Amino acid sequence: MALGQSFEDTEVAEHYGYRPDYPADLFAKLYELSPQHHHALDLGCGPGKVARQICTVFDSVTAVDASEAMLTIAQNLQSNSEETDRTNIRWVHSPAETADFADHNFDLIVAAASIHWMDHTRLFPRLLAHVAGDYVFAVVDGDGAHHPPWQSEWGDFLGKWIFELTGQTYAPDNTDSAFAKKMKRHKDWLRLEGEASFEHTCTQTIDDFIRCQFSRDTFAPSKLGNRRGEFSEQLRRVVSPHADPMDVLTYRVLTRVEWGKIRTV
Repeated sequence: MALGQSFEDTEVAEHYGYRPDYPADLFAKLYELSPQHHHALDLGCGPGKVARQICTVFDSVTAVDASEAMLTIAQNLQSNSEETDRTNIRWVHSPAETADFADHNFDLIVAAASIHWMDHTRLFPRLLAHVAGDYVFAVVDGDGAHHPPWQSEWGDFLGKWIFELTGQTYAPDNTDSAFAKKMKRHKDWLRLEGEASFEHTCTQTIDDFIRCQFSRDTFAPSKLGNRRGEFSEQLRRVVSPHADPMDVLTYRVLTRVEWGKIRTV
């Protein structure tokens, strides 16, 4: 399976809605950082978690994703009764590296939980031709449980399943691991100017927390195959002792953003 191909699966895209939303403080920070609010670019937009928020402030938003399934959900969400006025989003079905940016010069470029999937040697030089004079490039990460009450059991669970599905060792504290290096590759292309973190609380039923995991590339249903039921039941046993009588979990989400300018190479 090609890198990130699981996100083209309709089932993965449908489960994406079970991921926690990004906090309002994040968007306030993005608006503050952007000197102008004319054109914004959302790279790897998925179902539009960022695009459908920033379009209320920016004159236009170009939202790019390689997954047709993701864009179908994004456009359906945009068409619902609460968002019918959000018509200033241009949805582009394409890899970010070859997307049509039209003639826009972007004041804000956002890559939320997506930049590590892209070919930076092709992407960043192209973007330099489509930036406004004092633009900002923002990398956003963090839409999962952060040190939840079940952290100890969670670490054991992730270690078991990541190894069995990928052959890789789960080592979240190892800054030299292949995963950590992949998540930091974009730093070679950016002149970073700042970073911030925002913490908020998420409440979710056990069933929805399990569904959320199926939106992650590692645990995509196509990769779990006939072990999906086993995965779900083991995860249920991990989190159930921490749920309330209505099977609702409460946990923290830590969302991070770092920003800067693209280096001229």
